[in-house]
Amino acid sequence: LSFLVRHKPSGKIVGGLFAGDLYRYHHLSPYDPTSAPAMIAASDLLDDMDNAFITKDFGQDLKENLVLHVTVAAVSHEHSNRGLLTRLSETVCRYAKEKKGFQYAFVQVTNPITR
Repeated sequence: LSFLVRHKPSGKIVGGLFAGDLYRYHHLSPYDPTSAPAMIAASDLLDDMDNAFITKDFGQDLKENLVLHVTVAAVSHEHSNRGLLTRLSETVCRYAKEKKGFQYAFVQVTNPITR
């Protein structure tokens, strides 16, 4: 699922949120701690966090359309502090629940505001 926020007067994209099915991602790219390091070191860290969540924290079998995995969410600096990201997140979660049956959302956050 990818959603973009467009500024109506200018037509400029000012935000976006990218998410997918954690089950599908996990099965297409199974966690392998012995694989060669990724080009972007943060990718390995995020994969390790995904694996810890799936194997230790989640406490149930991962199934298709159960856990929405939000990978990136951002709003341009000029449009921040207006509640756009909050409304976008709510819209994506509602859509995922109503259209696909997702029950949970998993978000790896780095910004204190997002937490």
